[in-house]
Amino acid sequence: MKKALSVLLFFAFVLTTLCIAPLTVNAKDLSGHHYRYHYYANDGSNKNGGLGELYAIELERDPTSDEKKVKNCMFAAPAGKKFKCWANLSDTAYCKPGVEYPYEFCTYDEWINDLNYVEKEYSMKAIWEDISAPISYCVQFSSMSSYPISGQIVEKGEKVVKPNEPEVGDIHYYHYSYYSDPMLNGEYDYFYLFRGWYGDKNYTSLYDFDTPVNSDLTIYVNWDRIASFKQNDCSGKQTESPAINGNKVILPECTFIPPEGKVFDGWKKVRSNHYPDDENVYHPGDEIDITENTDFEPVWVYPNTVTSASCTVTAPMAGQKPDYTAVPADSEAYTATVSEWIYGTGRIARTMTADEEFIEGKTYQAYVKFTSNDGYTFADDATYTINGKAATKTTIRNTDYYVVTFTCQSSAMIGDANLDGKINIRDVTAIQRHIAEIEILTSVCLVNADTNGDGTVDISDATHLQMYLAEYDVVLGQPS
Repeated sequence: MKKALSVLLFFAFVLTTLCIAPLTVNAKDLSGHHYRYHYYANDGSNKNGGLGELYAIELERDPTSDEKKVKNCMFAAPAGKKFKCWANLSDTAYCKPGVEYPYEFCTYDEWINDLNYVEKEYSMKAIWEDISAPISYCVQFSSMSSYPISGQIVEKGEKVVKPNEPEVGDIHYYHYSYYSDPMLNGEYDYFYLFRGWYGDKNYTSLYDFDTPVNSDLTIYVNWDRIASFKQNDCSGKQTESPAINGNKVILPECTFIPPEGKVFDGWKKVRSNHYPDDENVYHPGDEIDITENTDFEPVWVYPNTVTSASCTVTAPMAGQKPDYTAVPADSEAYTATVSEWIYGTGRIARTMTADEEFIEGKTYQAYVKFTSNDGYTFADDATYTINGKAATKTTIRNTDYYVVTFTCQSSAMIGDANLDGKINIRDVTAIQRHIAEIEILTSVCLVNADTNGDGTVDISDATHLQMYLAEYDVVLGQPS
């Protein structure tokens, strides 16, 4: 019985293994770093006879300094041939053993930042030459991955052939999507300026193409990033290139597709830890130093943007109850409402009830909410005035209110057109704005604005009030 049970348990283990193993063998391990190096014989044969055409190395960790270097040829040369160098699979780059794996040999590169996962694969093939062939050297061009330049094999004493492209002053466009990096998440369009061919990676000396080649060498292609443009609540690409004026980049027109209902208003620098905050909006044609932050995103606004909003409210009058009506200066663009009246200031401040009456001489604050109508929006730096006075912004529970302070009057006070309890030049301005239909006066404001007592409010009332303030012999509420 025990023997039968053991047999059953064994077969159960085998079946379990067979059923489960295929589900996990090919699963990608996203727990760390993975590197693969593939060497292809390319008509050669493996010296050890075990791997044939392919010699592969796989690491599940970061490589050591020695492991980062290209290996000596491990293949046996075809008859009558000798090993010359390694080439990438597209025959556009060459290298000799002992150098660090060039990026041009990278055939797979994945990085998932939030998982701390890196996977790279380098592939190369052996290049063979006749045993009697003269000594030759590998020349590679260190360029951007988006603008690869084919390497060359140059015989000893010969010269490198200068590529026809790029030419100094050319601008290279490159689009890239960052979705694995949460810090850069989004679509970017990069523009690089070609500044020349250099003999060192620090770009301190230009390479002389008339120099005979007597060793393996790398020519460095100096690409200077002049600007990048990031999508911002939009689609499409920024394909129009910026221009260059000396050491300045000239911003281009926007070619991104705007979000529905909005239009392009300018370029704003993308916030970065490397640069201070810059809230300026730049426009096509503006020149920016290349040495500064030149990473931009478009600013979108509604076509009808309100830069200044104003309204008139019924000021507190003794014995009257709060009036929550506000008359906007531009009712097509926005509405205005008195959300609440506040009695007093500081510690004694409290919200008035709808049935409470104003008291003469007391201080009251009107909290006004402005709301843009469909198709309109308020500019970030819009100004707000109430009864001709600049309003103070306050935010309560994520809602913006604009506040003005009034002193309750006992009755109409001729000349006090803005109902601030005073008669001064600001009242003249309120009358002039009313006449120009910039901000219409209503209710008590309109009564107080009739400074010459003729029953209408016009330019003569502004003149009459100016004469009164200049201490001419005039009386408010009576003709001059």
